[in-house]
Amino acid sequence: MLNFMDIVFSYCAEERVMVFTASSKNTLDPTVIRPGRLDVQIHFPFCDFTAFKTLASNYLGLKYHKLYQQGKKVFGRGQS
Repeated sequence: MLNFMDIVFSYCAEERVMVFTASSKNTLDPTVIRPGRLDVQIHFPFCDFTAFKTLASNYLGLKYHKLYQQGKKVFGRGQS
């Protein structure tokens, strides 16, 4: 993860917005989430797949994505 983040940051100049999700902060290496590397953390305790799709639509303009089927499995719900 750290190598990937460093590569993205080195090629993207000032465009350094990266969004990723984890089931728990405890599963991440502390160096990934340290201040300066990950500046903003947003906790969505009640975020289900429907809410995730709404966020993707509102902020990224995505109505559909080929990975949505995998997203349903990650959230553990079969909601549309």
